[in-house]
Amino acid sequence: MARHYFRLPVCSGTVSGGRMRLVLRVMAASALIVMAYATEVSAQTGFANMFDHLHLAAPDPIMAVEWYRKNLGGQPMTEGTDRLMFGDVRVIFQKNEKPTPSAGSVLDHISFSVKDVDAAMKAMEADGAKIEGPAREVAGLFKLGFVVDPFGTRLEIVQDPAKLGLHHVHLRGPDPNASLAWYVDKFGGTIGKLKDRIDGINYGGVWLLAAKGEATPSAGHAIDHIGFRPLNVDNAVAMLKAKNVKVTTEPRPLTLPSGVSMRLAFIEGIDGVRIELVQRTPSAAAQALPTTVDGLIGAAKNAAGLDWPGTFLRLCIPPPPAAAAPSPGPPAKETWYAEPAKVADNLYFLGSEGTIVLEALYDYVAQDEIFGGMRKLGLDSRRIKYVILSHAHADHDGGAKLLQDEIPGVHLVYGAADWEAVDKSANHAGGKPKHDMVGTDGMKISVGDASVQLVTMPGHTPGTLSFLFEVRDNGKPLRIAYVGGTAIPFNGSAEYYDGYIVSSKKMAKAAADYGATALMSNHTEFDNAFFKAHTAANRKAGVANPFDVGTAAVARYFTVVQDCATVARIRATGR
Repeated sequence: MARHYFRLPVCSGTVSGGRMRLVLRVMAASALIVMAYATEVSAQTGFANMFDHLHLAAPDPIMAVEWYRKNLGGQPMTEGTDRLMFGDVRVIFQKNEKPTPSAGSVLDHISFSVKDVDAAMKAMEADGAKIEGPAREVAGLFKLGFVVDPFGTRLEIVQDPAKLGLHHVHLRGPDPNASLAWYVDKFGGTIGKLKDRIDGINYGGVWLLAAKGEATPSAGHAIDHIGFRPLNVDNAVAMLKAKNVKVTTEPRPLTLPSGVSMRLAFIEGIDGVRIELVQRTPSAAAQALPTTVDGLIGAAKNAAGLDWPGTFLRLCIPPPPAAAAPSPGPPAKETWYAEPAKVADNLYFLGSEGTIVLEALYDYVAQDEIFGGMRKLGLDSRRIKYVILSHAHADHDGGAKLLQDEIPGVHLVYGAADWEAVDKSANHAGGKPKHDMVGTDGMKISVGDASVQLVTMPGHTPGTLSFLFEVRDNGKPLRIAYVGGTAIPFNGSAEYYDGYIVSSKKMAKAAADYGATALMSNHTEFDNAFFKAHTAANRKAGVANPFDVGTAAVARYFTVVQDCATVARIRATGR
């Protein structure tokens, strides 16, 4: 099947995209499981008898999600890539470059129950956790041990067959009895005894326990805050104010990039604990991802909708077995060529103070496509300042050496691992370029008032780079997430797929944080860009840009990618 690819000059700086190249020009100067609300609601307080969530801090929330999924078994959610479900309780991770360890704060530690404490602690230690000491049997309770996760949260790992998963939250304060009484008064529940031994409150199967000791407020620690669920957050805040509880954030609405909406507020609890109150609607109840091949394929297909069918078909449907014939080599130009076109005020399919080119195409067409394409659009190739390569494959970097040789002072940018591959290559397509700039996570490459932010996204290749940038469309800003590598093998290792999924979640979070409402890929089958580009170039005034699909659709793209990669992992590895 013929595939169409394009290049893209962007942004008064300009971006060019190989099998799509983007030119940034700068003008001068499922099985969808919907969890219902807890069945028991306190008539006195108006709170569901359960925790809504625990909010942990980590320098990289996506890495933290993967660590907890791998070691403690939480379920990913359609609601967001920064959270997992443990039973009915969310564990959500917020970005904090250097959170204070949780030990010694009012939220001292949380506990998970596993089938084999020793095996679990050994695996966690191998995955970066710090072991506080060997596990021990506690008479009348269970076997337990303590670890500190790689991000600073103290974890009590217990072996309680009666309650696997998230087990309890352990407070610390000068008067444990007063602490528990405060929670009963504000959120309902009844003080009981865990295993008939330890005083606590059972909130929907997860215990709240308290130990005596001096403690610091929780905000800024690795366990930043806990969440409870009122049926009406405004009423709950009014009730708590009447009980002299300090409200630190008044009720306000929040809509996640996934489209899930809620209403929330924050209060300061006893001993300085930070507490979030979250009012959820039934449509915003927990959505756990399916875990079977059929369930994941169904979820990916639903997420793809009409926006991303090519991504679904390419990633979720494996090709037939490879033929014995040798690879035919690069495709003929006529099977993928598209004329350059203007798709926004300063965004071109190709293709002031200068130009940034994304991607360098195959070596055999770079001269005509980059230099010739820019001439057709009235752009000056001598003003190219940077060429950013998403990854070191011939269809994206074959023209890199040509650009380096032909344009004085131009800089080539690869991710570190792909520069290493280029430097070591014996027969690099188009010739081996000289080592130049290394693209790092969060780096911004700017020309005039145009800027491309890099996101390292190892997976398609070890050094894949993705991009975030803003262009103007009819004078209005349009924020774009550009994915630098999407295709996957169908016979990879579990470690490969896990790493690929982590990178996809990372880029999804970066796109959401950036507020991207458009998504572009460097292969047009993934984003339908061949048709969108020409629609954009020929639309009438006032017609919306077809690339501008909204934040929810951008988030769905990454859902498709992650579900299909999980399918590939299950098919290839059995897990």
